[in-house]
Amino acid sequence: MRWQDETPITELIVEGVNLEGAYLTVARVGEDRKEAQIGSQPIEGVVDAREWLDGVAVGALGTGSDVRLRIRLWNADRTPVRGITTRVWPDAEAPADEGAPDRKDDDTDEGVDARRSSGLVVRRPATITKALPHSVPVRRERAVATPTYASPCPTCASASTTVALLQSRISELSAMLGTAQTAVRDARRDAEDAQKSSLTRGRRAKDAEAELSRLRAENAELLDAVRRLRRENRELNEGAAEILAAASRFTG
Repeated sequence: MRWQDETPITELIVEGVNLEGAYLTVARVGEDRKEAQIGSQPIEGVVDAREWLDGVAVGALGTGSDVRLRIRLWNADRTPVRGITTRVWPDAEAPADEGAPDRKDDDTDEGVDARRSSGLVVRRPATITKALPHSVPVRRERAVATPTYASPCPTCASASTTVALLQSRISELSAMLGTAQTAVRDARRDAEDAQKSSLTRGRRAKDAEAELSRLRAENAELLDAVRRLRRENRELNEGAAEILAAASRFTG
């Protein structure tokens, strides 16, 4: 089984990983451009999402020569983000009459036609009819060379996978940072409440002061954790930028 182009698929999955609660849907596109949904899956990670898409594509292809699929990314509240249209073949030889898949799908037939117009299209062989002496027509077909498509180089594929994993880690760190900041705010609020209680209730002043000290210590630890997460997040962003730069120089 071979995808028409794996790059937009990887980009769509990585974008979904960075969205909390996002999920994918896959629909089969018929010759009349009508769609029939054949699968839906929440995005848990880059590898899991890709394995699921490959499985759905294999099932949709079956014993056919090719199948056209539309993959959409959705938010957790079921609002659409974007989608792509691509094809799947059973082997490494892609048909010559198909161009690259649409990287951004506006989910309209007009948009698909506009994008497909820029792809590589080899028309069907012309038919030549030659008359024999007894006026018996003979149909002969001219052979047309079929172009092939090269697979992505291993270095580019490895760099794309590494960048996707780094972006997934950055997303996790961002979520941890948000949780830590929320905990800091809660600790400050608790400290303020404890301080007010100590002013209004003299008999609990000592307990409130002890609680205030504990909350301040916890607040300091959380602030240190926030700084550490920010530093790690910045280092990962810098690492991702270096990998992208290296991949750009290699492909350039």
